[in-house]
Amino acid sequence: MPSHEVICSTCQHDMLWHSDAEVQAEVLSQLWAHPRLSHLKCDRLICLDKYRYPLNYLIPLIKFHDRADLAVWLAKRWYEARFKSLELIPDALICVPLHPKRLRHRGFNQAALIAQTLSRLSGIPHLDKTAKRIKETKRQSELQQNEREENVSEAFYVNPKPIAALSHIVLVDDVITTGATINAFCKAIHKVAPHLYIDVWCIGLAEL
Repeated sequence: MPSHEVICSTCQHDMLWHSDAEVQAEVLSQLWAHPRLSHLKCDRLICLDKYRYPLNYLIPLIKFHDRADLAVWLAKRWYEARFKSLELIPDALICVPLHPKRLRHRGFNQAALIAQTLSRLSGIPHLDKTAKRIKETKRQSELQQNEREENVSEAFYVNPKPIAALSHIVLVDDVITTGATINAFCKAIHKVAPHLYIDVWCIGLAEL
């Protein structure tokens, strides 16, 4: 339908968004049900919803059809639905970085767009120069679990200086499937800053 908004009102009315309590109950159930996810190296995981409609329609548009505007729109949805229920406000946000080659190919990092939007809305600094992806990896979606872990092993470099004086940070990503990428990133961070409490904020948690 014709619209000046990112998503028209007809489609927005068609989207079913679950309550925070419903989503977190399902997330906890999934974390317990799947050992890989129950061993996430972060301290807390907060997602907008599980990876189902409308997320399984919107997120591929971001990644594969140049819809960067949808990343900003979904970040606003996360903020509206989840930020007010936070008990502890973190010191900083750090997005999961893309390798420079993939960043040039795609033209943007959707996790960075989400983090920038959340930073602007919340006032929490986004430390966009703190981490780099130094290993060119295959797409995680094309790999099995054990291959995913090997694929992202030693893939990240973290500069310890910007986070040395912090106590609580957030890693921002679009979708978490098996947790291999987040675990590798957390490992790289704890290698240089073992004292940090790490939250993960993501848009979707894929069902395994």
